[in-house]
Amino acid sequence: TSLSLDLTFRIRFNQRYATRPDRKFVYASEYPELYVRYKRGFIDTNYDFLSLRVEDNVTMGLVGESSYSVEVGGFLTNGSMTFIDYKHFGANQTIFNQASESNRFDLLPFYQFSTNDIYLEAHYEHHFNEFIFNKIPLVRRLNLQAVATANFLTTDTVGNYVELGAGVEHIFKFMRIDYYWAFRNGNFFSNGFRMGIGF
Repeated sequence: TSLSLDLTFRIRFNQRYATRPDRKFVYASEYPELYVRYKRGFIDTNYDFLSLRVEDNVTMGLVGESSYSVEVGGFLTNGSMTFIDYKHFGANQTIFNQASESNRFDLLPFYQFSTNDIYLEAHYEHHFNEFIFNKIPLVRRLNLQAVATANFLTTDTVGNYVELGAGVEHIFKFMRIDYYWAFRNGNFFSNGFRMGIGF
């Protein structure tokens, strides 16, 4: 039996918007978004969790567009807690991925490196759009788009974990295939294909 309070605040700097009689229009900010999360356990648990996350999308003209997310967090107190209260990361041990979900690790085992201490995770993904395949005769007609990813995680349980990936999206207009390499503390950890569906 446990009870927890979980609060997340999203902060948008220099947010602009316009109001009309029937609706409100919110314009994208040129600054990254900041997320502050606080979680407190009660009754049979007793812990305090705090995290900060910064994320943004960056347009790079003809070269494509990037998205990144950096999050640092940890437990201020962890006097009494169960494994379900640990910080769990977006892991995957199937051949499928969620193409629209960027804050994930595609080769990280489920729950193996969950922590009740401090952690740092970072995710970077770049969509080249048609910058690469548009320069290859015949292939350009397929409208394929290249994508590159890099993921990083450091905790007391995993040490330093890095994933690097290269993929092709918009296969048949809806499919994406990536190949990933994972390294733990500088040593080879795992590799494999992942397939996703998205638009």
